[in-house]
Amino acid sequence: MTGRILTAAERKVLPLPEQCDIRMLQRIWTAKEAVYKLTPENGRMTLGEIDVLRAEYLDAWRRGDSIVSRGGARVSFVELEGDGLLAVATMVSSREGRG
Repeated sequence: MTGRILTAAERKVLPLPEQCDIRMLQRIWTAKEAVYKLTPENGRMTLGEIDVLRAEYLDAWRRGDSIVSRGGARVSFVELEGDGLLAVATMVSSREGRG
């Protein structure tokens, strides 16, 4: 599964994605879905072409903190009851900087 959803750059950040815990993989998947829905031009892309995982945010990913994708979207996570997870993507303002 990880081979289809991670970009080449993301695979460099996670050289052994199968060793990641399932919660981090859920965060990556839901973040990509949120970014996909945020940007109309993503309609022609697959989740494996959307780059959200950056090395400098790896610890934030593990904690479930909000991150900024390479495309400039801020993704925040909400842990839901049970195993539920919600990711919300918003565009980062120019004051916050883009990655």
